[in-house]
Amino acid sequence: MEGLQTNGYDAKKPGCFAWLSVVPYLSTGTILATLRSIASLPAGTQIVFDYLVPDTSLDKESRRIH
Repeated sequence: MEGLQTNGYDAKKPGCFAWLSVVPYLSTGTILATLRSIASLPAGTQIVFDYLVPDTSLDKESRRIH
């Protein structure tokens, strides 16, 4: 959060975070720490993210497409 604040982000106001094409490359600890940090921000703060589903949870056709 410090890096954001240094560049003008005001942690006292709701923000919007885009976390696209990032989550699959992070450790569980990093993901949880980041989500905790965002959850501590003011009401109205939002996050958008995507994630991968393990191939083992997909049917044969979905695995082929993936």
